[in-house]
Amino acid sequence: MPAPVRSLHVAFLACAAAAARAAPPAPIVLKAARMLDTRGEKLISPGIVVVRGDRIVGAGPGANVPQDAQVVSLGDATLLPGLIDAHTHLFLQGESPEAGVKIAFGTDVGGFSWNEPIAQEFGVMVQLGMSRAAALRSATSAAAEMLDMKGELGVLAPDGFADVIAVRGDPFEDVAALGRVAFVMKNGVVFRNDLR
Repeated sequence: MPAPVRSLHVAFLACAAAAARAAPPAPIVLKAARMLDTRGEKLISPGIVVVRGDRIVGAGPGANVPQDAQVVSLGDATLLPGLIDAHTHLFLQGESPEAGVKIAFGTDVGGFSWNEPIAQEFGVMVQLGMSRAAALRSATSAAAEMLDMKGELGVLAPDGFADVIAVRGDPFEDVAALGRVAFVMKNGVVFRNDLR
């Protein structure tokens, strides 16, 4: 092998070895007034979610906040797991949660214009008799379970994917708050933060 090619090859291997030894990304801590506990179907305060890479490593008021963490303060917002649009028609066909039918959030946007936010569906679900907690569950933990992703999607819990949104206000008091998404994190990367 010619010397320049050998040198390039050695340099490439050295870079690959260094990358393999690179430290994991610094943790990110999201802090808000509240967060959704999808397991208990309630809001808990304060909302704290600790993210390392693309996974949640801690969540809830007692979460351990690492000293080297980047803290993102979101004020009077509510942290929620990323919402899942499962594209379903069950609710519109007359089935109900009381009958034991699992309902996942989704729409064909048949009841409103395509250019309007899909979050309106939460209000329709509540108007048709679902509790706010059940409507939220339909787009979080229930949808994840139906997709065979329980514990990874639709939760703010250790080992879950770091897919997190924050809405202005309290969606248990005002379901329309779900249409006011002001923060978006996907796989541990912040794509939107209007709460700075």
